[in-house]
Amino acid sequence: MKLRRFLQTRRRSPFSRWIARRAERLLLAYRNFDYDMSRNGELWLIGRLTGVDRPVLYDVGANHGHWTMKATEILPGAEVHCFEICPTTFTKLEANLRGRAGVRLNPFGLSNEHGMVEFKYFPQDDGKTSLFDYPHPKKSLRVTGEVRPGDEHMRASGTTRVHLLKIDTEGAEHLVLGGLTEALATHRIDLIQFEYGRVNILSRFLLKDYYDLLSGHGYVVGKLYPGYVDFKAYVLEDEDFLGPNYVACRNDLHGLIEILKG
Repeated sequence: MKLRRFLQTRRRSPFSRWIARRAERLLLAYRNFDYDMSRNGELWLIGRLTGVDRPVLYDVGANHGHWTMKATEILPGAEVHCFEICPTTFTKLEANLRGRAGVRLNPFGLSNEHGMVEFKYFPQDDGKTSLFDYPHPKKSLRVTGEVRPGDEHMRASGTTRVHLLKIDTEGAEHLVLGGLTEALATHRIDLIQFEYGRVNILSRFLLKDYYDLLSGHGYVVGKLYPGYVDFKAYVLEDEDFLGPNYVACRNDLHGLIEILKG
């Protein structure tokens, strides 16, 4: 209690600031605020599909293809559909994955409609490409790219089932889901991994909205951690804009849910 009172009344002291910084770092680690897929549970999640014969994965916001590279190593028989909206970034994606067995490259993004959209592109850090005007300090350009609804692509490609849909679109994850309403309603997507963070303040699509949308289609939702998914009901305290990744699983896949609970 004495330390608590000291921190409250002497916030500007070097010691208080040091304690606060250390506490914040520890809390971020505890909450799994980590974008390294080798540590944060993303690769572990892919590995839960090793028992599936020829799994189909969708990598939406594929960037340079690092997630897909790892996915094809973990699941050698997988079919992975990659989507990248930025033409310059797609060139890098194609160079990295050209000729890799089971990989299908698509030079467009997925969204809730078919057309051309303008987005913010960062030449020095193209992983931050976003439809939303996130205030990164690095230089950015306005670029135009194509988007298509996921339901449309599934029909055109003959995809009847997606075992894992991974979405990393810097705030546009809800638009991707909006273009997959048919697939969601008919339970043709088993697992969904989606990002959630501060950009959701700008998109105005909150974690609660994801819970409402996905639970309405018969999914259970939880945060991804190293080695398990914390499936639970939404509470307001969850709206911390940290993420980075949440997982939704069809609620009728009881065996898979138990595996993911760790």
